[in-house]
Amino acid sequence: DKTKDKVHENLRPVGANFGPDGRLYVLKRGFNGLGFKSQVRRFEITRKSLLPAQVVFESQYGVFDNRKGLAIWRNTQDQVTLTMVSDNNFNPLETTQQIDFNLPFNMP
Repeated sequence: DKTKDKVHENLRPVGANFGPDGRLYVLKRGFNGLGFKSQVRRFEITRKSLLPAQVVFESQYGVFDNRKGLAIWRNTQDQVTLTMVSDNNFNPLETTQQIDFNLPFNMP
């Protein structure tokens, strides 16, 4: 199962937030020496357990900069939206970015 393989990659948590759907979203980041990789995992929490993570967003190394902030909200079309931010750390080789990503309506 490819989803399980992605969940076990060597990425470190850098942000988390609860969404309007009551689920926990965790932003993870990796660095390979040349660029950053981002991944957002979603967890459903029940009264008795934390269900296995589902990868809802993933970028490859070098596509975006060093994501470190995460907000989850509903847009005007009622879609769950991930807003991820990075700053340039006062480093001219890095960029400040804000990326919005809408989750598909049919995502379980």
